[in-house]
Amino acid sequence: MIRLAPLPTRASTLCRFFVPRQARTRTACAAEADPFNQLFQKRKPTGLRPSYWLNSQDSIQSQLKALAANNKPYPDHGIEVAYRFAGFDPFARSQYFGISLDLGQFERYRRIFYTPLYRPLLGHTSVEILSQLEVDDVSLVTRVLVTNSFRREEQVYELSLRRRVGGRFDGAWFTESLIAEGSSRQTLYGVI
Repeated sequence: MIRLAPLPTRASTLCRFFVPRQARTRTACAAEADPFNQLFQKRKPTGLRPSYWLNSQDSIQSQLKALAANNKPYPDHGIEVAYRFAGFDPFARSQYFGISLDLGQFERYRRIFYTPLYRPLLGHTSVEILSQLEVDDVSLVTRVLVTNSFRREEQVYELSLRRRVGGRFDGAWFTESLIAEGSSRQTLYGVI
């Protein structure tokens, strides 16, 4: 067997201390320093996102908790979590908020939450589930009363959830629509 000298990298100096001299070869140290190995390793997903392990109630609670603490750990994090759970096609107009809007870009989605109808969701203090209807095995409609005591506002929202069947997110619950009671084209006019 022909032994090659270790590569002159930081990983090879670490390799010198942790790998016995007999086992050290150029390929062993090069494999440790290879950045492509780190790219293809399975990593645990970061942040809140739809998952097979979350049931419909957990999906709703995850979104509402994130919206309650919207600016933690960074600005508009709660809106970003709600965007991850949104089940619309980003390349087509969507009826997600009850009217036809182009929500493909996050900024357009974010602006809706700063309108008077959806502002109570940001930093809300309490949520009460008013009613819940399981339409079939893969769809659910929930009405919630959100109270924001800081702004002294209350608003009722209807969340429609649907479970994906097949594909990457098989079994995950996505929000098909989030409609504020009393919303219309006129109330969201400044955003459109």
